[in-house]
Amino acid sequence: MVRDGAPRVLVLADDLSGAAETAAVLMSRTTRSELVLAPAAEAWPADADVLVVDLDDRQLPSDQAAARAVAALRTRPAGPPSRQVLAKFDSLLRGPVAAHVGVLRARGGVVVAPALPALHRVVHDGVLTVDGAPLSATAAWATQGTTAPDSVAAVLAPLPTVLLDLSTVRSATLPDAVARAVRDGRVPVCDGDGEDDLDAVVSAVTALSDQLPLLALAGSAGLAAALGRTWSAAPAAPPPPHPGRPGPLVVVGTAEPVAARQVARLTESGVAEVRLPAATLLDGERADGWPDRLAAGVGVGPLVVRIDPDTPVAPSDSRKLAAELGELVGRTLARTGPLDLVLTGGETARRVLDALGVTRLTPVGQVHHGAVLSRLPDGSSVVTRPGSFGGPDSLLMILAALRPSAALPSRH
Repeated sequence: MVRDGAPRVLVLADDLSGAAETAAVLMSRTTRSELVLAPAAEAWPADADVLVVDLDDRQLPSDQAAARAVAALRTRPAGPPSRQVLAKFDSLLRGPVAAHVGVLRARGGVVVAPALPALHRVVHDGVLTVDGAPLSATAAWATQGTTAPDSVAAVLAPLPTVLLDLSTVRSATLPDAVARAVRDGRVPVCDGDGEDDLDAVVSAVTALSDQLPLLALAGSAGLAAALGRTWSAAPAAPPPPHPGRPGPLVVVGTAEPVAARQVARLTESGVAEVRLPAATLLDGERADGWPDRLAAGVGVGPLVVRIDPDTPVAPSDSRKLAAELGELVGRTLARTGPLDLVLTGGETARRVLDALGVTRLTPVGQVHHGAVLSRLPDGSSVVTRPGSFGGPDSLLMILAALRPSAALPSRH
């Protein structure tokens, strides 16, 4: 493959689990994806075909998020501009969506397509629906401290938008409609309820590459997967098992209801659970034997740790809790040495890797949709997954991928 000094695809993601998911769907057997944790610019590889940057700005104000996106575009490896830029945002439209889209609109235009059909999150008439219900009628934003928007245009406000409905997306006129909108300074928002619709959006942007060379894409993992389908006909192989080690340590840093069911399946199978008091972590009193307790537990076999769900946590405390949890995991690994990790929730995953001093991951493949296995620089495995993803057996499937020949211990 001829390299020109810049990645062929550059992805800007707002959190770590989404960044890893995007890197995985853009992988193939003949191309290499790398994931870097901004702002560690010195770790950015110049030889990756796909470079995914975790901006870690899901919780930041819009102006700070925009500044990080601009800095990432300027800090990319030397060489000609990447052939395709994608802003990957949350499939439930949380985070600084408008900030990232605004940066790409100013750079040369951007097409927005938020649908994620694999999770039944689709867009009709500019409204995101989740399992058939409008986003604004769901509890998806319950932890955000505000109500969910009633349309994609509302999320992007005050950016000027134009809706490209399903009939347009599915017609031969889609490239012309996109070009008109971009030349008028507007952001085209595309409906979509299937993978074919997202494929059509990617094809339209590709067809416009000569007319609008800086035209970017913005959407969820569904759009990233569509870009991946045009990228190579040979998807990456399933992740290989990792040699036996103590653990793994499973860190559940999400309050999503599905996570409680996933943990329950683990404990029913014999995996030990440690519940950390939120008040103790918020007070910074994490040295009172907790690292030793976790180190001892993970030495026996798989161990799952999470914030005690019986104690309510205010949304304003969630970021500090994730940081304290990350520090605790870092202190635990200082006692155990390298461990395989399973990290659910993008914020938690990022804070744990920050505590470990990790600035770069090499994705290997997906255990299931959104559960991405990557290698750390020390050779350990880490599986990252958005908090709301996966069925009740998600964590069991991840442990089976990491330890395919090991029976789970009985600790009852």
